[in-house]
Amino acid sequence: MTFDEAFKVIWDEKFGNDIKDETPRHSGDPEKFDFVISDDGIGTGIEKLVDLITQLKEEYAPTVEMTKRQYHSFKLWKYHTAGWNMTNCAEWARDEKMTATNAMQAWLHPETIKVVDD
Repeated sequence: MTFDEAFKVIWDEKFGNDIKDETPRHSGDPEKFDFVISDDGIGTGIEKLVDLITQLKEEYAPTVEMTKRQYHSFKLWKYHTAGWNMTNCAEWARDEKMTATNAMQAWLHPETIKVVDD
């Protein structure tokens, strides 16, 4: 299960499939997981759970930002170069002016890549 899937499970558990007009909508960005907390504190436990999952995501699956050019280069290297390994990944990162840690994170978990403008 990915962190995003965990957020969806929490959302579905909280609101189910019966969406009403007053039900807060998930923004699609787990880091902007919005809840309406009533005066009696309902929802506090879920907020804590969302906060914990957000912290775990930041620690173990941080977003790796790449430009469109870097992403295209990354895909070519990763998926079309025979024998690509962690050493090649570090060399590619150096050439692309990225940290080796971010490049290796993207190599191991490409779902963490976010393409940004140049």
